[in-house]
Amino acid sequence: MDAQFVPKRTVLLVDDSKELLDVLEIILRRYGYNVIAKDSPANVPDLVRQVKIDLLLLDVRLKNVSGRFICKELKANPHTSYFPIILMSSSPNYAVNYEECGAVDFIEKPFDLVELVAKINKHMRASLINRV
Repeated sequence: MDAQFVPKRTVLLVDDSKELLDVLEIILRRYGYNVIAKDSPANVPDLVRQVKIDLLLLDVRLKNVSGRFICKELKANPHTSYFPIILMSSSPNYAVNYEECGAVDFIEKPFDLVELVAKINKHMRASLINRV
């Protein structure tokens, strides 16, 4: 019986809370994901053009820029529009119309970790199906 190699999927985390990034990185690695964590939105578009990202978990409220703006920018570029983006915020007001910027989902902070991982898994599976 041949064992088939299944590459790990990569999640990019962008949030200006270093503590939250550290916790999310530990949790997502335990679920088998590769994780790239950035505590600044600087150079995110350049990064996703250089590294294959499978999903972006993006805070809406970042220093000096809106996560919605970054989401729109990534979705408008054919080289960076291929992966799902989940927005997150401590303000439930940002859940309204999150799709307008191209995000596939929204999660409110503080979030239930089971719900967060379920949403990540759901959108990872959907993106695999859409690529085939």
